[in-house]
Amino acid sequence: MHRIIPAFLVVFGFLQAQQISVSGVVTTVASGEPLIGVNIVVQGSSQGTTTDIEGFYSIDNVASDAVLAFSFIGYETAEVNVEGRSTIDVALGIDVLMASEELIVTGYKTERKVDLTGAVSVVELEPVANATKSSPLEALQGRIPGVYIEQSGRASGEVANLLVRGLNTLGNNSPLFVIDGVPTTSPEVFSSLDINTIGSVQVLKDASAASIYGARAANGVIIVTTKSGEAGRVKVSYTSKTSSSNYNRRPVPMTAEERGAAMWQASLNDGTDPVAHAAIYTYDWNGDYDNPVLNKVNITEWVSGDASSDMRAQKNPGTNWQNETYRTGQMTDNTVTISGGNENSQALLGLGYLKSQAVMRYQDFEKMTLRLNSTHKVSNGLLTVGQNLTIASTSEVPEPTDLGGSNMDRLAQTMQATLPVYTESGDWAGPLGAGYSDRNSPVHMLYIHRNNRDNRRKIFGNLFAEISPIQNLRVKSSFGLDYTNSHDWWVEEAYQTGFLGRATNSLDELNADRINWTFSNTATYDLKFGDSRASVLLGTEAIKERYHYQRGYKENFVLNDDYDYILNMSAGTGLQTVQGTTTGFQLLSYFGKVNYSFANRYLASATLRYDGSSRFGPDNAWGAFPAFTVGWRINNEPFFNVDAVSNLKLRIGYGRVGNQEIGNEARFGLYKPNYSAMGDLRSPEWTAVWLGQGTAYDLNGVNTGTLPSGFSKEQTGNAALKWETTDEVNVGVDFGFNNETIFGSFDYFTRETKDILIKPPSPAAAGEGAERWENGATIENAGFELALGLRGDAGPVSYNVMAIISQAKDKITYLPDAVVKAYAGNVEQT
Repeated sequence: MHRIIPAFLVVFGFLQAQQISVSGVVTTVASGEPLIGVNIVVQGSSQGTTTDIEGFYSIDNVASDAVLAFSFIGYETAEVNVEGRSTIDVALGIDVLMASEELIVTGYKTERKVDLTGAVSVVELEPVANATKSSPLEALQGRIPGVYIEQSGRASGEVANLLVRGLNTLGNNSPLFVIDGVPTTSPEVFSSLDINTIGSVQVLKDASAASIYGARAANGVIIVTTKSGEAGRVKVSYTSKTSSSNYNRRPVPMTAEERGAAMWQASLNDGTDPVAHAAIYTYDWNGDYDNPVLNKVNITEWVSGDASSDMRAQKNPGTNWQNETYRTGQMTDNTVTISGGNENSQALLGLGYLKSQAVMRYQDFEKMTLRLNSTHKVSNGLLTVGQNLTIASTSEVPEPTDLGGSNMDRLAQTMQATLPVYTESGDWAGPLGAGYSDRNSPVHMLYIHRNNRDNRRKIFGNLFAEISPIQNLRVKSSFGLDYTNSHDWWVEEAYQTGFLGRATNSLDELNADRINWTFSNTATYDLKFGDSRASVLLGTEAIKERYHYQRGYKENFVLNDDYDYILNMSAGTGLQTVQGTTTGFQLLSYFGKVNYSFANRYLASATLRYDGSSRFGPDNAWGAFPAFTVGWRINNEPFFNVDAVSNLKLRIGYGRVGNQEIGNEARFGLYKPNYSAMGDLRSPEWTAVWLGQGTAYDLNGVNTGTLPSGFSKEQTGNAALKWETTDEVNVGVDFGFNNETIFGSFDYFTRETKDILIKPPSPAAAGEGAERWENGATIENAGFELALGLRGDAGPVSYNVMAIISQAKDKITYLPDAVVKAYAGNVEQT
């Protein structure tokens, strides 16, 4: 017996060490169709592979007694004993907890929509993609509860104001954008994307959902994921959209006669003689101030009665300045997308060209985009690498202002109808003599500024690598780049129209670079035990930004309207000034998040982020931002037997977020030289000396030459500046009826923002440069959001209708005395 046992052990050891090759096909239980990209891992090792287009897989050197784990998003994981078999076919069933559930990007990871406990809105992308808009932000208007988007009217689709749940601070209220995992505070980056390449958009509205982004999430977070390639045949798609637009709801202007009648009535109301308006109007009336009767308004033939002006005023019914200023806008948008790949590599290439002519004349916009996304699995799926890249170029004609600073909309609505656009000889007309205001013709202003440009060149994206050393553990590193080059020029032509004119032409040119690096590292571990699911996220993030600009100004170019000549700044012979600066900031963060769910009914989440910013002093550089949420899926309770209710979830959350959106030098005292009057780049240095302004001094009394300069105090430092913080409580309910045919959500929130960062004016008695940044206010904010949707099919027609109602009220509840007394009139007199 003692001799037999050792022999048995040797044979057993040999069998245990035997290596074989295993192959097979993975399909779905429901349809039998092959599944592409299923992960197959030999348990207890890093060995693994993925299925190809046909669902086929093959693994060499597998122990004959090993266990293979088959996993795929949305399907139950299958664990199969090899048992010496060389062929193992597997059919995966749909995960009943994930069936028909949306996966939402909520910050460094994805979560099931049904598990969310914060206030998160998911944008329906089909109507957004079909919208004929210049900017994705413009297309989101009115589609997200609690998000207010105000359009600027510019051809680029740039928004004038963007708010998530109302005003949250007295400074910058713009939300944080996270595009393919790279954060940016610039709405321009999102606007530069081709709307046809956007894959998903989520908005984290309350502090409990947004706190994972800590320092920059006080105003909400908009998460954008662009489209990526899919395994399968190469797909080529071409999309072309065109649209036209008009300014339909504009005020109806007075005709020349109506304005004349109004001036007559105004004189009577003042008890003065209407003859005061004789330079433009004369009146046939009964002369009775007690019972006045106006028979006819007569318009002088020439502007101000001066035939030498060459400007006829009597162009019945006069000039309609709105018709002259506006036109029918046109926009075309063309996109070519190429995508495809195999089980290991997928890629998408998108090329876009958009051209827009705004309803305001000469206001044109052009955008060209290139999008390249790709992912590659190596080492049998152990490592995934890839990149998301956007390159965009935009060019826009900026809207000018007239000599008095009025914008073109205001001029189009207020210019007098008796003033023509052109003189009789075809030159530009302008105000002349009594009765006319000192405002330029909007048509003239738009024309002479038609070649000015705001140009942007953007590179935005990231390189990433993700490794799965063991099952359910993912470690990811991402290196992101946000780069913008701005090259703008503004040419002012010399002109004379009526009594308005500019004697000298000039060029003002700016070149600026902003570069932001983001290095993120995360580890995510998912586990399932019994009826419990849990996920743990840990991460670090480092951000560094640098901004540099140079600006030059020069006057007196011999050729007045030759832009190729004027844009050569050395061709100018008059006054020239140059200025520039370099600045930047750094942010270092540590964060973690734990999600837990039990029996698909009880949900909980906890988040903590710890941020350190160079914008604050050493004693206040770091801030902690926690969040806690719970949820209850009532419709999954055994006692809840209402078949018509397909979803009913209660949510309660608390979170704290921070705000550091102040100048990079806010905590420092600032001094700078000032060679020009009132700091105006266009004012000569000698003007500053003569007016007693600026920091240049004629020490030698020669009244000529280059002046030596001192420094003036611009700002008082405040080393005690600290984080602005927002605490928010959100209570919400998600509901759905008849298998989500009717669906919606309701949220009520209260928010308090403390230590608001503000730079109030300083009293004159405090002296020059006394202004400084303060933590100086508290704002309370409360409101609600209701979204109600209806979707379904009516024969061949599908419909999806959404109604949104939201309200937010803001109130300043505290201002320190130092801030109150900084404003004139607020100091009590004794």
